[in-house]
Amino acid sequence: PGFSDNERAGFARILEAGHLVDVWRALNPVAEDGKPPAAEEPFVTWRGAPATEGKAYRTRFQGMGQRLDYFCVPESFLKEQVESCQILGHGTDLQGFMSSDHAPVKLVLKPKINAEAPLREG
Repeated sequence: PGFSDNERAGFARILEAGHLVDVWRALNPVAEDGKPPAAEEPFVTWRGAPATEGKAYRTRFQGMGQRLDYFCVPESFLKEQVESCQILGHGTDLQGFMSSDHAPVKLVLKPKINAEAPLREG
């Protein structure tokens, strides 16, 4: 699998048309030297499923990585409401993937306090 130039351009057009940003990428920009992160770092959300039990062959894409799972929000929302975004799985051995070939992605929002609403006790 791959993320072709056409697919990247299409995704960029979707983000632009919706005035959206990819939260994880905005908070984790590409390194200035352009080098990809180490394979054990949490930067992909899909690693390819292992072969089905009882099958002697390895699946075609087992262990390969792509970032397929996203949170996309308006830029103003990112700046005002997003506290953090983490990819919880990592590595070619699928640490934290929770029995899936997709890693969980955790988006934490800042608490929003409405100053005009009365506080409730209890």
